[in-house]
Amino acid sequence: MQLVEKQLLDLDDASVVEQLCPELKNVKVLQADGTLVAKKTRITLRMLLTHTDRAGILVERASGLTLNDYMARHIFEPLQVKNITMVPLADMAARVTGLWQRNKNGELAPGEYLLQAPLSTSGNGDFFHSGGAGLFGSVREFSKAFTAKHAVGLVLHLQKHTLLSCLGSIV
Repeated sequence: MQLVEKQLLDLDDASVVEQLCPELKNVKVLQADGTLVAKKTRITLRMLLTHTDRAGILVERASGLTLNDYMARHIFEPLQVKNITMVPLADMAARVTGLWQRNKNGELAPGEYLLQAPLSTSGNGDFFHSGGAGLFGSVREFSKAFTAKHAVGLVLHLQKHTLLSCLGSIV
């Protein structure tokens, strides 16, 4: 939404999406029977806000920053939240909580993380920064990011009309 206010993105202008992500111009839609058909409407940012990966790609292309760097500079730093990242440093990766699941016998067993790239890059960030892949950080830092006090501070970084424009479609 910050990029909407800076007029680098527009919620309802499909031409902006097609300019930054030309691969979406002629994308097909999957039908229930497995066939692909031409889409009936052009794709807008408002539509993509429910698809975190594509919205993240738009943020990267409009801002010139990786999604991780954009979030750090424009969301986490203003909230004074440190050490939340898509690219864990070695010490963070070493402290990742184990993932446990039931095996075929019903016993608890260690599982593998579905998205291994962030854990195997040694903190260099040389992978796709997926908006849907999650973030790494401590419980304390996540708590700071999501408390009402800090959330209000984040909202205040947006102009009222921008916030209402976004929320108007869901309330």
